[in-house]
Amino acid sequence: MHSSLPTETYDMPHTITTVLRYKELIDSFNELPKDKRPPEEIWFSSERLERWFDDVFDRKSHGASTIEFDLSEVEG
Repeated sequence: MHSSLPTETYDMPHTITTVLRYKELIDSFNELPKDKRPPEEIWFSSERLERWFDDVFDRKSHGASTIEFDLSEVEG
């Protein structure tokens, strides 16, 4: 019997893929050190997030920035 459930995200309804993308976005913010995490009220504003990360990581004056992390803290 053929399953009618989608196997790829492009087969899923738009609302489900949007929720999955938001979940990934929020998870990525939560992986940052607390002092580098953007405030929740700007999570879905690309312009405000861009300004936040420019300020927090001082990207404009020092070029690309890196984040140091302990590999044992990374979920697998």
